[in-house]
Amino acid sequence: DMNVDAQTAERIREVLVAKEAAVAAEDYDEAKRLKDAVSNLKDVGMKIAQLEAQKRAAVEQEDYDRAKALKNDIETLRAGGSSAALGDAPLPPAQGGYPQQP
Repeated sequence: DMNVDAQTAERIREVLVAKEAAVAAEDYDEAKRLKDAVSNLKDVGMKIAQLEAQKRAAVEQEDYDRAKALKNDIETLRAGGSSAALGDAPLPPAQGGYPQQP
C-alpha cells in the first residue's frame, strides 16, 4: 500500500506505532528518530519492491542467474535497511514501552 515490499511495509507499521508511543510519552527525540527511520525504510522498501519486480521478470524469462543476483541484492538491502534506518538504537517495545501519562 506504500509502494514498498510487504516485509518493509510491516516494519514501517511497527515503527509508526513506536513513534506514536514516543509522542504520547513526550519523548520527542525518539519520535524524531523514528520519523526519520520511517523515511529511510520507505526508501529501502521502494528499492526492494523494484528489485522484486525485476526478479519476477527474470524468472519469467528463465534468466535464473539474474534472478539469483537480484535475490541476493534484496536480501542485502533487507539486512542493512532496517538497521540503517533505525541506527544503532532498537525499537522500543510497541506495548508497554513507555509509561502511561497521568
